[in-house]
Amino acid sequence: MILHYMVWPLQGNVSKVFTDADVAKYFNEKFISYQINAEDKAFATEVSRYEVTAYPTLVIADETGKLLGKQVGACDRSYFLKFAQSATG
Repeated sequence: MILHYMVWPLQGNVSKVFTDADVAKYFNEKFISYQINAEDKAFATEVSRYEVTAYPTLVIADETGKLLGKQVGACDRSYFLKFAQSATG
């Protein structure tokens, strides 16, 4: 799971969702998670690969990089979990 963000939006809803106990448990069990600043040129290839055009963008990819799911924009805890579960089958 890759979270693409700009520096300022991460302060809001996204940080609250990721610290929710149920969300944290599911993501820690199912994913290797990391976040990148999509405005950092060091990640331009990845941003382009997953067509990140808005923030935050959550990308779920398999071990080969194949896109399994993509969520653009903030969402609440319930929707976030359903999105992750649907992407992982």
